[in-house]
Amino acid sequence: MQKCKRCKVTKERSLFNKDSRQLSGLRGECSSCEKDRSRNNRRTVKGLVFQMYRNQKRRSVEKGFSEPEYSKEELLSFCIGDLGFVTLYDLWVESGFDRMKTPSIDRLDDYSGYSFRNIRVVDWSSNKESGSEDTRNGLNNKRSKTVHQKRLDGSLIKTFYSIQQIHASSISRVCNSEGGNSVAGGCLWSF
Repeated sequence: MQKCKRCKVTKERSLFNKDSRQLSGLRGECSSCEKDRSRNNRRTVKGLVFQMYRNQKRRSVEKGFSEPEYSKEELLSFCIGDLGFVTLYDLWVESGFDRMKTPSIDRLDDYSGYSFRNIRVVDWSSNKESGSEDTRNGLNNKRSKTVHQKRLDGSLIKTFYSIQQIHASSISRVCNSEGGNSVAGGCLWSF
């Protein structure tokens, strides 16, 4: 049994996270109190912006971009000085922290990394819809395969961002055929 330093309740040791730096081998706060503290911190301006920055660093690695061109402190200053962010933050708090209203950073060009020239502040719902709309319009090819239309001699005619741009299911079957480079409509098609 161990007493939580935050809620002052004595609880089973299994309800505390491990911490090898502590003499007891456990954290001073129970898991529930730690979770509450962490959630409350993420709901502050500083906590939210620092979380967004950590997410940007992680996404940059995943997408093969360099890290953001700014520090987390510079992003915090940018957000605090942006009336749009402040308004969105206040609306998020008033909504009871509705996820769809969470302030978010949207990259203007999804194929470039995070820089002050390439970001805007929006709510999470708008950011999500923007990405979905770009995918539907063929502007965002991160989830779909590029389709190449070539002459029979192999020279490129046109590149499509997705099979949806072509509006022909037969082309999809041709591209998915063994070898992935087949003829349809007098052209070579490949992903």
